[in-house]
Formats: sequence, C-alpha cells, structure tokens
Amino acid sequence: MAMIDNETISKIREKSDIVDVISSYIALYPRGKNYFGVCPFHDDNHPSMSVSKEKQIYKCFSCGATGNVFKFVQDYENISFLEAVKLLANKAGIPLQIGTTSKKENKNQSLLSIYDLACKFYQNNLYTAYGKEARLYLEKRNISETVMKEFQIGLSLDQNTYLSKLLLGKKIASKDLDKSGLVFQKNGTYFDLYYSRIMFPLYDLEGNVVGFSGRIYKTKDDSKYINTRETDIFKKGELLYN
Repeated sequence: MAMIDNETISKIREKSDIVDVISSYIALYPRGKNYFGVCPFHDDNHPSMSVSKEKQIYKCFSCGATGNVFKFVQDYENISFLEAVKLLANKAGIPLQIGTTSKKENKNQSLLSIYDLACKFYQNNLYTAYGKEARLYLEKRNISETVMKEFQIGLSLDQNTYLSKLLLGKKIASKDLDKSGLVFQKNGTYFDLYYSRIMFPLYDLEGNVVGFSGRIYKTKDDSKYINTRETDIFKKGELLYN
C-alpha cells in the first residue's frame, strides 16, 4: 500500500494556503476575517461557504461540507486522499518520496480492522429503533442526518457487552482485543468501554478510524466525554478532530 509520511503531509499542508487553493477553483470574497464563496458541493444560490485563512479550514453553513485543504481538493476533484496530497505537492513544488507500508504498520492492521468494524457497528446502531432517542437528541443540537452520515456518527448501546460479543464472534485474537482499548476483561469476561453514548470516530491522516470520543446524551455522568486511550495507532498529540 502506497503511503506518504506524516511529516511530508504536514509540510504540504503548510505550503498549501487554503484560501489560495480554493480560490483557484471558485471565486472567494473577503468578509471580515474570513473569505466567502458559492459552495461547489450543493446547489448554492448565495455564498454559503466560509474559508478561514487563520484556521486553514472551510465550512459551508448550508450543506455542512467542512474540512481542510486536502478534503476540499479530494471532494472537488472526486479523487482519493493520496491523489489529493500528490496534486497539492505538485502545486507546491514539493517532491514526494512514496514508500510502502512497513512491517511495523502491517502489525497494526488488526487494530485498524477492529476500529473499522466498531465504527460500522456504532453507525448501524444509530439508524435502528434503539437509536431513535439519540437521533432526536442530535437533531435538537442542529446536527442533521446528512452531517451524522458525513462524520460517521454512531451510537453505543445500553448494555456494555454488544461490541465485545461482535468482536469475539469474529475470532479476533485476545491480545488484539486487549490492545484496542475498546473492550476490557473482568473475571475472564469481556465488556465494552463505551455504552449509552453517541460515538464520534477519530481518523488518522490516511482516513482510518483510530479512536472514538463518546458523549452522554440521556444520562448524567461526571465524564461527559470518554476518549479512547492511546494505542499503537492513536497518539492524541498527533491528531486533531477532522
């Protein structure tokens, strides 16, 4: 699998000013600290997209499209993340050294698979009868179904064994389950870390789910959010949400 190291990706992002890049696709007009333009991701009749030079992000206040410079190019050009990185590197005049996944990273594939499966499980829960209350809660917070799906928001169910049983049913090795941080053992039985929480997945630069932040929505708890502990694939100091 082709890959580009994180240091190079960060360098490309620093050299690719989001206002300059987006203005090469659509017309942007300064308004206050930000720039505004007609959003290309829906049938926009007035400038609904805001672009922040300071934060290096864009957001459409109509359709909810949001992200950084890589995300914009990826969606506008309808290309993969890697192709967007290559395109911006070329524009910035930064040579790329594209390698392949190392043995160390291959060892993490089982963890990535666990998180991918968990994300799909949580997403599916949100759109079942069990997820109705959580969906209503999100809608009251002005989070539409479109946004829920775009950010892959999900739901952990009321009992703390559902994910554990799913993962055990997939014959995943105990050592990988323990390393994932999503489940834990007590008296020889596995339990879920997350239950009765709205789940927000966290991604690495390659778009893999590597962690979660789970928020309470119908109970009182001293911990409004529970975040995944650091693992071999999730380093809190290296990632920002979306």
